[in-house]
Amino acid sequence: LFRSAFFYNIFGVTEFAARLGPVLCGAATVVCVWLIGRLAANDRTLANWLAATAASTVGLLTFSHGATTDVVVTFPLTAAMVAYFIYDRRSSEGKPAAPALIAMYAAAGLAMLAKGLIGLIFPPAIIGFYLLLSRRLPSRQLLLSLIWGLPTTLAVAAVWYAPMYARHCDEFVREFIVRQHFERFATNDFQHPQPFYFYLLVLPLLTLPWLPFLVAGVAKAGKSLRTGQSPANDGIRELMIFALAWMVVPVAFFSMSSSKLPGYILPAVPAAAMLAGVVVSGIASSGRRAAASLAAVAAATLLIVCLLQIGRAHV
Repeated sequence: LFRSAFFYNIFGVTEFAARLGPVLCGAATVVCVWLIGRLAANDRTLANWLAATAASTVGLLTFSHGATTDVVVTFPLTAAMVAYFIYDRRSSEGKPAAPALIAMYAAAGLAMLAKGLIGLIFPPAIIGFYLLLSRRLPSRQLLLSLIWGLPTTLAVAAVWYAPMYARHCDEFVREFIVRQHFERFATNDFQHPQPFYFYLLVLPLLTLPWLPFLVAGVAKAGKSLRTGQSPANDGIRELMIFALAWMVVPVAFFSMSSSKLPGYILPAVPAAAMLAGVVVSGIASSGRRAAASLAAVAAATLLIVCLLQIGRAHV
């Protein structure tokens, strides 16, 4: 839906039309981060700081200005993860949670439309790692949801996959599934070789200017896992553990790939922004001067990156 061709039909073949989809997906990703913050602590202030941190993160800002699929897949993956977190919190409180599961599976289907099989791989991998870190087993409802959830995801993806297969048959499978997924992952045919630790260097750059806060957030989440103590309350504790699992899975997955490009791990950036944002929110609550300074950092980053992108577009 948010790919360039959709907007070409509305606005014509222009740079504006090419970039509008990624911009909207970047903005929607920030909204998702706000929602998960609002749910975790029932605190609008925390949610606002999480959203401000995400909105001023260099990685999300930069890719939201580019006509690439990286931010287009980041939005539905973020939506799927937020939907799962809503399900997890509501079910733990004994509240109806099935609509959140439906939203999660549908969002995973949109992620498949945006960039292929990672939309099917990442959600269960992140959820599984989160449950492992939390030392919990998946609920019966979650396991049973696979019976209808996986067909839901595939049905959403089939909006594009089915007509493409009907038109191109085996050629579609060879080029899009085998070559663009398995060969890209397992071979160097696409000439993007990088060392295994490449994304351990890239992710810190994508999280600027909040890298120090991310380091503190990872340390807090790690301490919470070791001691079982909450950094603030149970909602925030679970959010930090969830964000840690969410950040680690894409980095670990693409670190094993033979072909590496910086944008591949953009789906990990919202999670990194949340880990940093929890720390930012805590510091901001210490006083108006701290809050004003952090807001100035966010605003300055947003302005500088936008001006650089505008300048580059006119070169």
